[in-house]
Amino acid sequence: MLREAKDVVTGRWILNVYQLNGTLVFKLSHESPNKIWLLIEPGRRMHLTSHTYEREAKLRAFCKTLRKHLRNHKIADIEQHDFDRVIYIRAGPPEKQFTLVVELFGGGNAVLLDPMNRIVSAMTYRRMRDRDIVRGASFEFPPLRATDPRKVSITQLSEIISSSDRPLVPALVRGLNMSGATAEEVISKTQINPELSSSKLTSEQKGELHQALQSHFQTLEAGSLKPQVLLNAEQEPVHVLPVNSSRFPDLKQLEFTTFNEALDHFFSTFHEEQAVDEIDETYQNQLAKTQRLLEQQLEHLETMQNRAAKSRSTANKIHQNLPVLEELVATIRNARQQGMSWNEISDRLEDGKAKGLPAAMLLEAIHPKTGQIQVMFDDELVSLDITISAAENANRMFQRGKQLEKKVSGAEIAIEDTKRKIRQLKEKHEDALVQADAKKLDRRRKKQWYEKFRWFRTSQGSLVLGGRDA
Repeated sequence: MLREAKDVVTGRWILNVYQLNGTLVFKLSHESPNKIWLLIEPGRRMHLTSHTYEREAKLRAFCKTLRKHLRNHKIADIEQHDFDRVIYIRAGPPEKQFTLVVELFGGGNAVLLDPMNRIVSAMTYRRMRDRDIVRGASFEFPPLRATDPRKVSITQLSEIISSSDRPLVPALVRGLNMSGATAEEVISKTQINPELSSSKLTSEQKGELHQALQSHFQTLEAGSLKPQVLLNAEQEPVHVLPVNSSRFPDLKQLEFTTFNEALDHFFSTFHEEQAVDEIDETYQNQLAKTQRLLEQQLEHLETMQNRAAKSRSTANKIHQNLPVLEELVATIRNARQQGMSWNEISDRLEDGKAKGLPAAMLLEAIHPKTGQIQVMFDDELVSLDITISAAENANRMFQRGKQLEKKVSGAEIAIEDTKRKIRQLKEKHEDALVQADAKKLDRRRKKQWYEKFRWFRTSQGSLVLGGRDA
């Protein structure tokens, strides 16, 4: 990427800087009306882009700082730090030169340094074991993990391979500063089995591997590139490569003039998919929350309906047995007024049961502490308050049933409201997907050379040019 972008952006004026979440977009000058756009997403990607990205309405603090120190300055240099996934951009005259360091590994970061190499601002501040990213501190590059594969000698490579008992791919990843995909690509250019244990490689195989390493990186640094995006059967991009590869014979190749164009196409597709995924995730979270509420409301409604039905049923049973129950309640109340203890009352009622008295036969239990008795109707226990008459107990049950039915009505209204919210959520989700589809990244229109002037076309189609500021 940098090999192509370096000649394009070096010496260009930084006209503006924009930020979209964790992505930075630099607008750079050009002789033609078509500006140069450099996109940086720390931890993930960096490339020239021809797509338009939606900018945030509110400017972030880091973006403000970049504008303050980099805008209207020329890019003096853009380089990769050693062979690490770190790129630095220097802008401005030597005595007032600021540096933007972009880390493309891990979670990623972007750090702005002053001419004294001190940290002015960072996208993310953090303290680490080997260095700190804090305002005012001197910046240190992350320590290199391993040997630069471009510069490794045959002796060094032999030592790296011989000292490992791992399969070849992880051994190369651990010993050389490159990815597993790169290791697989290099090995694919040899006759070596990638599953072979490193310690079992012969001297001839080590030499073949070293030669493949040198050839691979020489091509990347100075050879003829053949940028391409590889598509699966569903026409979805799955790989982006700077050169031809024999590792994916079943994938369709979509070729590009430059690797930056391939990167731009590859990541713009995922940007659109990510927007849809975010819409879906938000919708699913809101829908799950609303559906849980609906389930709770339905459960509460069923409880209220059952309690209301039971209250009415109990009131009806009391009414059906009113004379007997009035006799039972009156008997207990009279006994208490005569000074009889609860035990004596229980004994008397047990005698009544033995004699087959209807009122006594209904009684199941007496609860002196609560002032209630329990009677049995059709295998159902019913509680009665003995401080009031049986008719008043029935009336109280009817009233309780009415109150519960009012709550049932309220619960039904709440359930309909929740169902309406679920329908609205589904409609909003569909609308959001339509809007996301309408907001797909557009390619910037390529302006013609004359559009930097004042211009128009005559009715006969002739082009008329005027001065830019006259």
